[in-house]
Amino acid sequence: MVMCRMTDAAEIDHSKLVRAVPLLEGLHADAITEIVGVSRLYHAREGSILFNAGDHPLGLLFLISGRAKVVHTLPSNDVLTVSKVDAGHVVGGEEFLTGTPYSYRAVMMNDGLIFRVEMSGFEELRKAGHGAVSRLSRVLAVELEQNTGSIAERIHGIFSKPENALPHFEALTMKHIQTAKI
Repeated sequence: MVMCRMTDAAEIDHSKLVRAVPLLEGLHADAITEIVGVSRLYHAREGSILFNAGDHPLGLLFLISGRAKVVHTLPSNDVLTVSKVDAGHVVGGEEFLTGTPYSYRAVMMNDGLIFRVEMSGFEELRKAGHGAVSRLSRVLAVELEQNTGSIAERIHGIFSKPENALPHFEALTMKHIQTAKI
């Protein structure tokens, strides 16, 4: 990722930032200034790895533009795309809130811009009792709940109609057969 540090929070047009980062909607200008003060903007190129499985979160990643995919590497070294994240959404939000390591890798599908709330700055605001932190956490929790529901629906779809997932599993099986050393 190519990093581009944000300018002084006082110089940022909050209305543009809120349009680009909907998580900030409903926050007062002072709260936005506090969050922007502990945040950075990153330019990420297609193929950039945002984080790997096992990494600890350094911040909350919000896609302003571009798309990312969340992938899991199977024991066979096959890479399974778990989900795709569009601009306007968070990547790795649960780990950010819990401080647990990522269990997957996130990779940019095309060039994009990422707004990252730095973990250390967020913790400082939290310890100081800033309201912006609780508001941001509540909004993030709602988004995580919606994402979890979407993943649960996909899993339900696979098990309720396994034939829908059959082409994917057949492709993986063929790949194993073709690469097997006999």
